[in-house]
Amino acid sequence: TLNTNGSATFYGPLGENEAFVASDPSAVVQNSRRIIYLKDGDLAAIRASDCRIVNGQGEPVERPVVALKTDAADYSLGDYPHYMLKEIFEQPDVVQRIMTAAVSEDSTVILRAKRNSNRSGRFGTDPALDERLEGVGRIILIACGTSWHAALVAKRWFEEIAGVPTEVDIASEYRYRNPILSGDTLCVVISQSGETADTLEGLRRARASFVQALAFVNVETSTIARESDGAIPLLAGPEIGVASTKAYIAQLTNLFLFSINLARAKNRLSIDDAADWVRCFRDIGPAMTTALARRPDVVSIANRFGGSNNIIFLGRGYQVPTAMEAALKLKEISYIHATAYPAGEFKHGPIALIDIQTPTVAIIPNDSTFSRMASNVQEIKARKGPVILVTTDSAQDVEDLSPHIIRVPDVAEPLLPLLTIIPLQLFAYEVAVLRDCEVDRPRNLAKSVTVE
Repeated sequence: TLNTNGSATFYGPLGENEAFVASDPSAVVQNSRRIIYLKDGDLAAIRASDCRIVNGQGEPVERPVVALKTDAADYSLGDYPHYMLKEIFEQPDVVQRIMTAAVSEDSTVILRAKRNSNRSGRFGTDPALDERLEGVGRIILIACGTSWHAALVAKRWFEEIAGVPTEVDIASEYRYRNPILSGDTLCVVISQSGETADTLEGLRRARASFVQALAFVNVETSTIARESDGAIPLLAGPEIGVASTKAYIAQLTNLFLFSINLARAKNRLSIDDAADWVRCFRDIGPAMTTALARRPDVVSIANRFGGSNNIIFLGRGYQVPTAMEAALKLKEISYIHATAYPAGEFKHGPIALIDIQTPTVAIIPNDSTFSRMASNVQEIKARKGPVILVTTDSAQDVEDLSPHIIRVPDVAEPLLPLLTIIPLQLFAYEVAVLRDCEVDRPRNLAKSVTVE
């Protein structure tokens, strides 16, 4: 028997002499394409041939069998040694898939939200979001881990492009505070699996305050999608590697397009200006392909610094979340202690960590923060600290700062987080391989965190 608290679900090919129980489809999808979702309080008695369910009141109930839409190729490694590497190289295709689904030929964003039929909220009542967003005066972004880093980037887009005040909360902390919410607040929850326990509880906390909730999830049938007023599918495709890569890029892509919808609804962008942003975004996929082709540069630097016990990541502006995500990736799969800071805060204590054995990865694109980041790098060099630079093709004289350089193509500054993370994902991967770590199944971690 299985007693669920709302996040657990039952999966299995009913009547085919086997059944499976899991909290996320990815755990069993290679064995079954048919799935039953349990609701809060459900009790299920499972046998190989059938499943009997009663609700919280002990009454027999039937839950629908849902067919998972999957392609066997999504679960094949192909020529790749690890799923993580495969998924890193799939990222240009993910961006293209989202753009095809969400942008018209005239560069108009037509991002769609799917609405839960049991909800009566504003979102998803018609295919377009823009007309439904006019009354939004404030946004709260709730997420965990990698999704939280995507939310930190989105905050800047929502405020700078759409002009909407935005807060970002770690879901595991949001549920324990008493936020002040108003009727014009939109709660945006972000989760790859749609089953993340802390994010789900954060969503419920927000909905208990009667605010509208919109979810960005990769699994359309997930609990978070079902309990939100509307859900925008990430369209990343199945992600097998525990360390999220292509789901992060899918989150950023959808959140950026949503910021354009929001800006149009708030009359912050004209039709032409919105189309210009979308045309800029069309360069992201090809630029990612170029960045991936420079993998040999990353391998060389990984060989040089892969034996380090501590690595520091620094960024400014849009690159602070990138530094945080890069540090998380390295910690997750290589077990190296890595930490990230806003570069402007480095002199307020953390610079004491610098020594000849502690490399610093400085994300220093040719953007509005370049000169200040260069100053930070000089401070590290003065203390004999080795520096790895992640910069853009147009950046000049960076060879004077460090011989260890990885370049990515130039794009508009607000879009750089989608590119600068690419070599840093590869760096984490290459270091983990050098250290003979289990890349796709790192110790102590699960793909979906479905318990508190």
